[in-house]
Amino acid sequence: MKKACLCCLAIGAQILSSGCATLGAASGANVSYLDGAQNNFNAGERAFSEERYEDAVAFFEHVRSKFPYSKFTAESDLRIADAHFEQKNYEEAAEAYDFFLKFHPRHEKAPIALFRLAKSHYEMIPSDFFLFPRSYVKDQAPTAEALRVVTRFLEEYPTYANANEASELKKDLRNRLAKHDMYVAAYYAKRKKWPAALGRYETVANTYADLEIAAEALYQSATIAGERLKDVNRALGFYERIIDRYGGTKFASYALDELAKRKEPENNIETRR
Repeated sequence: MKKACLCCLAIGAQILSSGCATLGAASGANVSYLDGAQNNFNAGERAFSEERYEDAVAFFEHVRSKFPYSKFTAESDLRIADAHFEQKNYEEAAEAYDFFLKFHPRHEKAPIALFRLAKSHYEMIPSDFFLFPRSYVKDQAPTAEALRVVTRFLEEYPTYANANEASELKKDLRNRLAKHDMYVAAYYAKRKKWPAALGRYETVANTYADLEIAAEALYQSATIAGERLKDVNRALGFYERIIDRYGGTKFASYALDELAKRKEPENNIETRR
């Protein structure tokens, strides 16, 4: 009887160990691990190329957990992030790319990891689905984080292959943040909190001076300063800035019209004299 129990325990242990060797750590993965880091890494690459991403992650996680000092460990860390990215699991991808960059900051593939980290945060920005509020109305934390990462990428790798795409991404992100500030300024204006509204419009004009939206911010600033706060000189200064810096925009035309209106009374006085 005792021998029979021992035999059952041995069989049970064999089944459990077989199960651990077959089922991957990744949810839904069903793989058989191989001997050595390179064989498992190559198996992960094959699974990745066949778009069996859960199986790929299982192999890569096996490499980094069982062979932590292998040269394939860093590559496995990166490919785990890539697999999440390809599955559009951007939150998991961001965490994985961040992990890779933290532990392998000087790896030759650190630039692409940093760029994809920025893209992961970008993809987490709420979309402009027509049934919901516009994205610039919502929490801008993903936008700000994406901007922080893409700015870091451009500073550290200005000549890298993805630099042009990163520059366009940065411009888009800054436009999104500027629109959010414009929304906040309009919120204050709607509630007749004129100093707060003016302050936020000025922030947009100063922070995003290289973007066309700054011209609109200056025009709104001039309107509030002149019509609501009765600070004519300040309003004139805003109009002059628009004309000087954003001459090709419609807001420059508006500013010229406003300046012309203010000169009409002076001209009438001169005529009467």
